[in-house]
Formats: sequence, structure tokens, C-alpha cells
Amino acid sequence: MVKNQMLFYMMNFSRKVFTYNAKSQDATVLDAITNKVIKDIPLKGVPEFSVTNTKGLIYVNIEDKINVKYYINLENLKINTLYYKHRNNNNFFISFSA
Repeated sequence: MVKNQMLFYMMNFSRKVFTYNAKSQDATVLDAITNKVIKDIPLKGVPEFSVTNTKGLIYVNIEDKINVKYYINLENLKINTLYYKHRNNNNFFISFSA
């Protein structure tokens, strides 16, 4: 169920609508044809915006965790951590995970 919606994103190529919910810190995926909820995806932070590569991935910026970015696989709707930025003596290190 869409709760406290912050923003939404419609993807014509996938026929899915994504709403990003600030208070519940998750994304709700809706079928664009039937308007039914497909899945709620926990994000472990406040979603700020997202962008797609139009090839099956959505990248999600987490507003309250400046060092964390996620991506969602459109095929299986699973979330993965793209990277963390670590600060060490004013230098940034980026680590990727899948």
C-alpha cells in the first residue's frame, strides 16, 4: 500500500510505477496496468530520488544516509547496495557490492 508518498516514478518500458515513501522508508511497486501493489521494498533510509538506466536497474539515492546508494533490479525487484563512501582523513573511498 502506498504510504506517505514522497515521489513517484513511472517506467514505460517495465509497466511499473514506483513510489518512494519517506516516513516508512520504503518503495512501493505498482503494476501500471492493474494499479495493484506488486511489492513493498524496504530501503533502510529516506528515499530522495531515483533514476533508471532503462536496461533493468533503478538507482535510488537515500537522503538521510549521504554515503549510501541502492539499486533495484526490475526483473526480480530485489535491492542491492551500489556503494558506500568512506571518509578517511578527508579522502573518500568507494566500495561496491552486489
